[in-house]
Amino acid sequence: MILLAEDNRMVRNLAVRVLEGAGYTVRAADDGAEAVRLFKREAGAADLLILDVVMPRKGGYQAWQEIRRIRPGVPVLFTSGYSENAIHTGFILKEGLRLLQKPYLPDALLRAVREILD
Repeated sequence: MILLAEDNRMVRNLAVRVLEGAGYTVRAADDGAEAVRLFKREAGAADLLILDVVMPRKGGYQAWQEIRRIRPGVPVLFTSGYSENAIHTGFILKEGLRLLQKPYLPDALLRAVREILD
């Protein structure tokens, strides 16, 4: 199961359609706080987190920090419309994490997911 957190409804809906169309089961949240709640409710069953870096209430980094206290090592893909050099995404480079720049094409999303899961 993929847990996706994205505050932009159109982007979230498109990502869900693309992922489900490729055969993945997806649980979608509209912010990081909801993503943490879903992760806890699903008993940590997510095989992958896809988290937007900047979201209201709780951003992707904060959600990931909380989730990895529950289940260390859970794979994560961050997404952002900000450049890789922006203050919002600096932690990704520092910690060696994967970032998918928005806007992204469906093939780029599926390729990044497959690379992380493999």
